[in-house]
Amino acid sequence: ELAQQQHQNLKERLERLVALSKQTLLEVRHYIFDLKPYLAGEKGVVDMVDSQVKEFNKVAGVAATLKTRGEERPVSVPAATCLYRITQEALGNVFKHARASRVDVLLEFVPEQVQLTVQDDGQGFDASATDSGHGLTNMRQRTEELGGIFTLETSPGAGTKVVVALPC
Repeated sequence: ELAQQQHQNLKERLERLVALSKQTLLEVRHYIFDLKPYLAGEKGVVDMVDSQVKEFNKVAGVAATLKTRGEERPVSVPAATCLYRITQEALGNVFKHARASRVDVLLEFVPEQVQLTVQDDGQGFDASATDSGHGLTNMRQRTEELGGIFTLETSPGAGTKVVVALPC
């Protein structure tokens, strides 16, 4: 009888495993292909974020674009690492939770700061009624540790927008 019960949810369990496998693959590829070349001085922060967006598009199957504004300039290793991790976490959240058909990433170089915006057209959520979870908490902490500002805009049915502004 236990074997019968285990097979009842097999399709659902397999679908969750496929999603988890894709998320894990996305994360491993990000580490290998994106961060290491930046730290070695072979890539700029725009290339690093662009690689993540392209990989997300390929692995997650969600339309994703990167736009940049301003002239790219060198960003400190702590700021670049923070941008890398936040881009990774925000895209991971889109994949895991948003049910989005599109995500737009904007990287802006403005006087004395770099700003990252990740906005999706997904289901959104009520941030005041939801435990923010480790991902959002980590993004906020990483940003604030570097003297930056973290903003989350979301509501049910209206998608989610994460904005990070870091001094550089």
